[in-house]
Amino acid sequence: MDNKSEFIGKVVVITGGSTGSIGAGIATEFAKRGAQVVISGPVADRIKSVANRCTDVSPNGLLAAEIVADISREDDCKSLIDTTVDLFNKIDILVNIFCEPLASHVMDTDFMDQLNNMLDIQLKAPIWLTQLSANYLDKSKGNIVFVNTLSSLHCDQDHVAHSTVQYALNVYSKCAARSLMAQGVRINTVVTNLSNDSTGSSSSSSGDTDVVGTPEDVALAVLYLSSPAAKFINGTTHVVDGGHNIIDYYLEN
Repeated sequence: MDNKSEFIGKVVVITGGSTGSIGAGIATEFAKRGAQVVISGPVADRIKSVANRCTDVSPNGLLAAEIVADISREDDCKSLIDTTVDLFNKIDILVNIFCEPLASHVMDTDFMDQLNNMLDIQLKAPIWLTQLSANYLDKSKGNIVFVNTLSSLHCDQDHVAHSTVQYALNVYSKCAARSLMAQGVRINTVVTNLSNDSTGSSSSSSGDTDVVGTPEDVALAVLYLSSPAAKFINGTTHVVDGGHNIIDYYLEN
């Protein structure tokens, strides 16, 4: 991604853009390339911190929009999209970022509560936002990128609710991509083993590689899938994990 002006004039809505290092990294990389970034999350102070970073790196000095939203609430999802359109008259790119998984196991007595919480935040919310933004993305011929965890691709016995819901979101993303294809809207998914915490770093625990991943690695994958260079890529899942998925596969099999 060498074109530093590729996203000038584009309006990019990032959910979870303030809740972790991956969201902040994605927002910052879009801002560096001239995009009008919309940062959303549940905590105003965190939103402001990321928005300030985006403004600092914007080549045209754009102020990142700050929208407080709890996307587990349908009304807040609607407000996020409506406010963005009121401010900028369009949406070009929607990026949905996972929240950190909480421990859950099949036989937990409160498993259904855990599952319902994950459903609200990590499945229903992205679906609501896809539906709410679809008409605007149709007009802009824009695209959606979901950012999921590696547990969306295999059984994670310590995060069962999260793994179940993330797997369902992967399937939904392909269904939505097929449905909106005729409107010129592309939908893809980036899957990573990086943690969306304060560092977001990850290195192999198997000794097979010394490569360390960073939030920028995920961000660059998202930017590529959002760019005209990826115009022939739709309904796909891109894994950004330094090869951990193949290491883990052979360890388990």
